[in-house]
Amino acid sequence: MSLRYSGTLVDEASLEIISAGFDVGNTASIIIDDTDHAAPSRGFNIAVYDYEDSMILDSCCFDTFTGDYGQAEGEVFGMT
Repeated sequence: MSLRYSGTLVDEASLEIISAGFDVGNTASIIIDDTDHAAPSRGFNIAVYDYEDSMILDSCCFDTFTGDYGQAEGEVFGMT
């Protein structure tokens, strides 16, 4: 199964979310204003966006298949 969503955030930034499981593309993207903030990995991707300052605070990925939960870019999730 795959999923695609497009919209606009509160601060008018564009948002596109793409999720595709192993059998249908094995990809994930969280694209805000043409920049992908998802980890380059499968799993459950999260991006924390501050719409008041129009910036990503943090992003991480939890690989629910292997149990690898350590791919964070910043400190919001306390994983770096």
